[in-house]
Amino acid sequence: MFEKNTKNKASLVVSDTTPLISFLKMGTLDLLGDFFGYVYIPSGVFAELTENERFQDEAKQIRDCKFIQVCSVPKEETAKLKKNTGLDLGECEAIVLAKTLKAELLLMDERKGRAEAQKLSLKITGTLGILLQMKEEGFVSSTQLQTFVEALERHKLFISQKLLNMLFEG
Repeated sequence: MFEKNTKNKASLVVSDTTPLISFLKMGTLDLLGDFFGYVYIPSGVFAELTENERFQDEAKQIRDCKFIQVCSVPKEETAKLKKNTGLDLGECEAIVLAKTLKAELLLMDERKGRAEAQKLSLKITGTLGILLQMKEEGFVSSTQLQTFVEALERHKLFISQKLLNMLFEG
């Protein structure tokens, strides 16, 4: 269905929880691995994705996913960021992991977390940014993109008209 993307294979990509949940909801989790190669997540994000009893099917997909690499992060740095920003543990750990690994890209959707990551000069994109990049690089078609957006909307993810216009321009 999707071609392997060798262009992004070498990128070091760290993800927070929400982009992974979004790709699970679209039924396209493997697409992230095909596009980026590996996606690194901190142990706190792994816990968020796998410990909720209501989402055992999704948790199994995450546990079985070969391209997701779970990493430990410095606890002191995470605690300091959490205390200073009020972000949740997963967001703090994702930011610290991206900084520690010198990641080329941090996948994060939450506005407050993105603002903190930008203060640290991290390059950030969210679920829709990933989809836009995939479309621009010819990795997914406009038809596939439309199907993905409809799946997100079915799962109550609000997408502004401005963002929809950006996704489907050209």
